Amino acid sequence: MQPSEHADRARALSPAWAVAAAFGLATTALALSGRFASDEGQITFLGANLAAESPAAALFFQKLHPTLSLLYLPTSPVGWEAFLVAHCLVAALGVLAAWRWLDAEGLTGWVGGCALALSPAYAYSSLTGQSNSDGVALLFVALWASRARGVGLRVAAGALFGLLPWARYEFAPFVLLAVVMAARRGDRALAAGAVAAASTYLLAGSVYHQSGLWLFRSPPIEARLAPLVSEMFTPRLGARTLPRVLGAYGLTSGLWPLLLSPLAWARGGTARGLVGVSLALLLGFTVSPFFGLSGPEIVPRYLSVALPGSRGRRGLSPRRRRGGPCR
Repeated sequence: MQPSEHADRARALSPAWAVAAAFGLATTALALSGRFASDEGQITFLGANLAAESPAAALFFQKLHPTLSLLYLPTSPVGWEAFLVAHCLVAALGVLAAWRWLDAEGLTGWVGGCALALSPAYAYSSLTGQSNSDGVALLFVALWASRARGVGLRVAAGALFGLLPWARYEFAPFVLLAVVMAARRGDRALAAGAVAAASTYLLAGSVYHQSGLWLFRSPPIEARLAPLVSEMFTPRLGARTLPRVLGAYGLTSGLWPLLLSPLAWARGGTARGLVGVSLALLLGFTVSPFFGLSGPEIVPRYLSVALPGSRGRRGLSPRRRRGGPCR
């Protein structure tokens, strides 16, 4: 690497690290203040505790997001506060990974990094332990690692893609997109890692549950809401519908013009695919509650599935750069 390349990389890296560090410190401080709590965060920590006591049971209990149960397993013997710190650090890593991956794709990475760091939904999910921020963060970590030159890192990135649906199930379309794009550009290492990880997990689950249909017989969520829950929380179309939806959008991100406008600038590739998938999922999570097809409420943490679509326009040079974690 030439000295000028070292200087360019240092200038690009410093703001990304600074924003990620500031985000991590701020969310950690708020998490440890004891002023914020979420039962969803406690469920994530419960998965880590179950993994410590009965690894096999936790690994194949889909409701507890098995990938996250294993990720946060080391925090179980230390306690709740250690889990919160680790959770905030993973979210901060997601901010850094988004910035660096978009830079490597020839896009303006600060848009994606700041979209995450300034998202109230992402921040709140991070500091309360909710799994929604984990899905976004792990997706960007996998994308960043997929830019590495080393075969081993790309296989690891593929394995992370393969296990990502068991961190947040609605991220399966992103996984499919990443694997298809990897196959199209001839990246066999990433595609093989993803397929191998997902296939191994599904086969092991079949052995544990003694059923090849265990994935559907033990789903992560109930197909139908309980009548009382449906009656109390399912939104209804009316005068408050638009303000409620716009409020949820605003709490998800204040940068929607930046999130949506790059679609017209894109020339193709994984980054454009992320925008398309994000918008489709955003529409689905906005409309489906009114028909009882998804969660009973329109809440920002569900809409954060659109955050992977946040990115900037292409830079002055259309040349893509290597920017994986191996460099």
